[in-house]
Amino acid sequence: MWRNINYISEAWKRGELDVGEIIVKRDFIIIPFKKEVEFKNIKAVMTIDINEKNVTYSIFDERGEVVKTVRLDIYKVKRIHDEHSKKREKIQKKLAKKPHKMRKILKKYSGREKRRVEDYLHKISSIIVTKAVKYNAKIVMENLKHIRNSANRKSKSIRRRLNRWNFRKLQFFIEYKAKWNSLSVDYVNPHKTSSLCPRCGCRLNPNGQRLLKCEKCSLEFDRDVVATLNIFKTGCPFPRKPVDET
Repeated sequence: MWRNINYISEAWKRGELDVGEIIVKRDFIIIPFKKEVEFKNIKAVMTIDINEKNVTYSIFDERGEVVKTVRLDIYKVKRIHDEHSKKREKIQKKLAKKPHKMRKILKKYSGREKRRVEDYLHKISSIIVTKAVKYNAKIVMENLKHIRNSANRKSKSIRRRLNRWNFRKLQFFIEYKAKWNSLSVDYVNPHKTSSLCPRCGCRLNPNGQRLLKCEKCSLEFDRDVVATLNIFKTGCPFPRKPVDET
């Protein structure tokens, strides 16, 4: 953290950064910095599929060939939420007759939960963007902005899971870090990216715990990898190479 602060301070002294609108709160001051960037000429594309338990990304070269596919575990975010959910239940039961004290303690734990989640997502986003910088890759993600609008049609448990899913926060961290490093970011429609065959477009069927298989062309892939392939197919700036069988 201190290295980042020193980097920003030195960059500001060199005139590389401008100070944005300063926000003064009761207990702290927010000083935002901004800079103009010129996006690089890309040499690759990184497509990212964000799920509740993992993030999968694939990197494609200029020929449309897959260079690398990586799955990062983010299940820790769910564990943090579950842990604090149990704490809130205990506090609410114990302090039911002391609402003022209960709200104060709940607020403290809520802030702690938020900081722990954001710290972890910052680490994950840094790993992803560092790899994108290495390959000079444009980043393409699903536009999940309105996904919670469909939560009203789901069961109570699914609505709760969607409301605790920090996909937008992770996407925000990835986007601003990518742009800070002069990499462009695009979003594509997420409709059926995880259910259609990236080769022939037919509907995929489950074929095991994580595998999906196309009955028409026999293509078989991990469900998260399928999503990264379809995201590339939708938002690719390069000529696409036909998907090969595994």
